[in-house]
Amino acid sequence: MENNKIGNDVQDISKLVNLKTLNISINNIGNEGLIIVCNLINLTNLNIENNDIGDEGVQDISKLVNLTNLNIKSNALRSKGAQEISKLTNLTSLNVAENNVMLSEKNLSRNNITHQIENDGIKSIFNLINLTNLNIQNNDIGDEGVQDISKLINLTNLDIGNNKIRDEGIKSIFNLINLTNLNIQNNDIGDEGVQDISKLINLTNLDICQTKIGDNGAKEICKLINLTKLVCWNTDIATNNQINILKNEKNQKLKSGLKEKYNKLLEIKQANEKAIQNYKNQNDNLKNENEELKSQLCAFGPEIIQMQSKYKKFIEKLTTDHETELKKMKLENEKKVKMLEFWLESHN
Repeated sequence: MENNKIGNDVQDISKLVNLKTLNISINNIGNEGLIIVCNLINLTNLNIENNDIGDEGVQDISKLVNLTNLNIKSNALRSKGAQEISKLTNLTSLNVAENNVMLSEKNLSRNNITHQIENDGIKSIFNLINLTNLNIQNNDIGDEGVQDISKLINLTNLDIGNNKIRDEGIKSIFNLINLTNLNIQNNDIGDEGVQDISKLINLTNLDICQTKIGDNGAKEICKLINLTKLVCWNTDIATNNQINILKNEKNQKLKSGLKEKYNKLLEIKQANEKAIQNYKNQNDNLKNENEELKSQLCAFGPEIIQMQSKYKKFIEKLTTDHETELKKMKLENEKKVKMLEFWLESHN
């Protein structure tokens, strides 16, 4: 229902009590319209982007306890509104600015929130402890706000570009040891602040454009041995040092590629070794079976010889008995013949 000029006439939609997904972005529903939408307590996905919604409109949003995905970008949220959103503890995806976000992401950029209010608002969202990606660029956040961001220790991606963060504030992010992607562009950060950034040894992507980082900061950046991408235009780093950083970045990419190939070769080697070991095990099993069979044959040897001897004696006895019987029958036959001859002679 995107961009349909619904306005605050959303009463009919509220009758769809089983609704789980609703997109009414760019419809100018206003605060009153959102209050009505908040009666759809089964919602898990809600897009209310660009609807002229302020803090008053989100006062009932905590009713949507099943909500996991919320897009409320391009509205007029302030500190109080952020506090209401922070009650949605099941949220895994939250967009309150320009960009759609992935699971466990938050984007707070460009919400027309003043510096002090934004710092207070930032404090209120830290119930969302599962965040791994956070974008709060272009919100006039100062050093105090960054200190609170550092409590989100599961962050792997952080964009704090286009704010009012200084060296003192950036020091607090060294606690975010899981960071792999960091954008600090267009902040009042110099060489001193980079010293703490260089402690984030898992960083692979870093954007320092439009900062006051110079040659000494470049040396600190070179300590990020896992860095594969660096954006550093419009800084105080001399051209030669930028080239050195780029060389270091290129070397890290080469190192990463070689390491990947080495790991693949290692996997192949391990697979071959496993196959060889399996072959050896099978061969050993066959040898053991042959030895066992041979041993069994040796155990039956004397018994077989004894059986052969008995069989031979049996045959010999059988032959002898047969010959004796034949001789006996021959004698009886000869006797009968003689008796027959005698009888014939006596009757002639």
